[in-house]
Amino acid sequence: INADKTETTVAYNKIQEFEEFFELIGDYAKVGYAHLNILSKQGHAQKSWYKNIGEESGTPLSEIIGTYKYFHPDDRELILQFFEEVQKGNADKLSHKIRVFRDNGECTWTHVNLFVRKYAPQDKDIELISINYDITDLKQRGEMLDNERERAEASDRLEPAFLTNMTREIRTPLHAIVGFSS
Repeated sequence: INADKTETTVAYNKIQEFEEFFELIGDYAKVGYAHLNILSKQGHAQKSWYKNIGEESGTPLSEIIGTYKYFHPDDRELILQFFEEVQKGNADKLSHKIRVFRDNGECTWTHVNLFVRKYAPQDKDIELISINYDITDLKQRGEMLDNERERAEASDRLEPAFLTNMTREIRTPLHAIVGFSS
């Protein structure tokens, strides 16, 4: 029996090509994607998803979910609390900025979006979609703008004080000169 698998091969190749482009776009835009079952801690994630949360690409999700060893403790607690609420059926989405500690000692920022795609705890399936993106550059620019704003405000406060001081400094000798010349 011969079977023509041309359509299957073409479809498979298109899927592969799409996945490669998706990975390329994710790397360039620093956007990561993962889907996972929080009950079995199984799923699939893109390389950029791993990178955004400080993990080594290819690490089994079961070793990451629930531990999040690179997250700031407050942010880790928030994510774990969200998972508990999802399992109870009380929450279905989360959008939060988290701090990620890197091996070199730096701290980066990642915006994490989590939402429930499928909720079937009776079938041991609570599927989450996770989309994260690195916002470290945005945070640094925001801090720089805040510093510049503070400097501008300080300059605005100093200008009237400077003018008042200078007016007094010029007026005092001027009175003496006018007094002597009279």
